[in-house]
Amino acid sequence: MTGIEWAEEVWNPTTGCDRISDGCDNCYALKMAGRLKKMGQVKYQNDGSPRTSGPGFGVTMHPDALEQPFRWTRPRRVFVNSMSDLFHDSVPDGFIAQVWDVMGRTPWHTYMILTKRHARMRSWVSRWADTSGDAERRRGDRTYGMPPMPRGPVAVRATYESGRALLFADMLDSMGTPPEGCAYPLYDWMEGQRFWPAVLPNVWLGVSAEDQKWADIRIPALLDTPAAVRFVSAEPLLGRIDLRAHLAGSCPEHDFPGGFCVQRGHPGVRHLNWLIVGGESGPGARPMDEEWARTLAIQAVRAKVPVFVKQLGSVLGKQLGAGPKGGDWDMWPEDLKLRQFPRVPEMTEAS
Repeated sequence: MTGIEWAEEVWNPTTGCDRISDGCDNCYALKMAGRLKKMGQVKYQNDGSPRTSGPGFGVTMHPDALEQPFRWTRPRRVFVNSMSDLFHDSVPDGFIAQVWDVMGRTPWHTYMILTKRHARMRSWVSRWADTSGDAERRRGDRTYGMPPMPRGPVAVRATYESGRALLFADMLDSMGTPPEGCAYPLYDWMEGQRFWPAVLPNVWLGVSAEDQKWADIRIPALLDTPAAVRFVSAEPLLGRIDLRAHLAGSCPEHDFPGGFCVQRGHPGVRHLNWLIVGGESGPGARPMDEEWARTLAIQAVRAKVPVFVKQLGSVLGKQLGAGPKGGDWDMWPEDLKLRQFPRVPEMTEAS
């Protein structure tokens, strides 16, 4: 369980991070990691840089956590890495592929991945979506069917050239060499990832946008990333944000400098599917202006994008009598009482 209102579980196959923008200044995860280290929690004994991270918050992979979602048989909304950033530079491509493999094999869950590393997310996911040439190999003027499953990362790289196949090889590298006499690999490329769709329907991808600067940098990268659901988390909201250009979507076929495709039903158009808004809480919290949140919500509602207002933050919450984090729903302005989710296909129980 989790106290994060828009999720039902958190899953932390990695922990630790580094601050990279203003939204990170009062990072709750960094503070929590320091407390967990003092408590002796094994996952939080790796220290990060004193300048950008802190005690217990060094980026660390936890392979033993990869099996956790299989134990949740009831469908859940899962926030991936509440204590880290999956697309941090220190997380190997192969380990991200292991996380993707788990999400692909547990389709009854919905996974929400939020990042501030927009460029790495776009690069990695675009490579994963690339399956070109995996169905056949061409030599000269002759076409051959799919060769037998290669054994090990060296053989995979020698046989296939697609982005997904190379990430699969990276995954095998990150798993290490199996004991002598064991089957290799444990994952069947011929029956598994090779036939998965370019986009996993149960994986939502999002970026943080605390102000206009980062909205204008991160959201275009998100729109350029293959995803079933794309969302923006404006939390902590530190300034007024105009999302109208981004809510118009992105159409590689028809966009041009200064103009956007207006055919919302056009199959090439990529839109934002969800907006989360929230104020900052905790010691030293910076204020969220009520009008910033209201303006964002109005923009999204007009664009028919679902809005989830998570909390008003400590400063505004105290002003309105809405509690220390601004989470007392009864004290909110009526027009900010929005807790909407994107419409997605119904999930089924695990078999």
